[in-house]
Amino acid sequence: MIDARIASVARRQRGVVSIRQLLACGLSRRAVGARVQAARLFPVLRGVYALAPHLDDRGLRYAAVLHAGGDDLDGTVVLSHWSAAAALDLTAGVPPRHHVTIVGVNGRRASGVVLHRARRLDGSDVHRSGGIPTTTAPRTVLDIAAIPSTSADQLQRLLREGQYRRLIPPDGLLDVVARHPRHPGRRKLRLLDPRLTARQGTESPLEDEVAALLEGLPLPPAIRQLPLTGATGRRCRADFAWPDARLVVEADGRDGHGGSAAFEADRERDADLAAAGWLVLRLTAAQLRSSRAATADRIVATHRLRATGRAPAVTGATGVTGDPAPTRTPAET
Repeated sequence: MIDARIASVARRQRGVVSIRQLLACGLSRRAVGARVQAARLFPVLRGVYALAPHLDDRGLRYAAVLHAGGDDLDGTVVLSHWSAAAALDLTAGVPPRHHVTIVGVNGRRASGVVLHRARRLDGSDVHRSGGIPTTTAPRTVLDIAAIPSTSADQLQRLLREGQYRRLIPPDGLLDVVARHPRHPGRRKLRLLDPRLTARQGTESPLEDEVAALLEGLPLPPAIRQLPLTGATGRRCRADFAWPDARLVVEADGRDGHGGSAAFEADRERDADLAAAGWLVLRLTAAQLRSSRAATADRIVATHRLRATGRAPAVTGATGVTGDPAPTRTPAET
């Protein structure tokens, strides 16, 4: 019975439990020590144990929150700063030390965990990522801005990634700064390009370029951010879509799709949509710059073929300029 209760708690927390939770399940401190000696429990941080000898990144994040006293996962102890950025996929990799913010003055210190104090964290500041309480993306960027070593370039990358993933709304930073007017990170954020905090309607700068290209084509207007469901039932949103042709155009920017995990996720999503009858065309910045007219012709031809079943009779009629017309030598004619 005790083992079943412990296993139930650990399943919800990626394989980790705190000493308080073990005691609540019915173990004594002596029994906990005996299980450690018998390799049935594995110490992770002071007062936190794993049921298996190895933990993934999410399990380690849980351990950091539990170590800081967040047994109840009630939002008074949350992952924050660079740890929250990693949990929210705003940045690649895992920070060398986990950052945890605690509301109030209680909390312990241990090697590998950096504790921060906050007077308050309201519901607008707390998000759950895979069940782990973290600061929201806007609050995370604000907290990271307060770190003296953080550069403006790092903040811009975090902000763009948060906007791309739809974790930071257009007025997200303005809102968090207004709610925390004395936060030490606010000044550095105000030095950023104002356009970064007021982007409307698009997820990435490349999407703006794609939108400009599509607006000049002899096609029906594409639907922006159209919700789609793949063959497996997985839901997603298409950057630009034509339901009549079951055609999708995606702005395939390096910022949002450059990591290996993001690359694989995009291809898996494309395959899922293809199985449901959708064709996905991905446009890169290089295509728009070096072969803009050819790219435009390709989109028009693909739409025409899928919408009517007939290829366009005339090519190169999109009106888009930028590609030199091919020339033939006398020997080629």
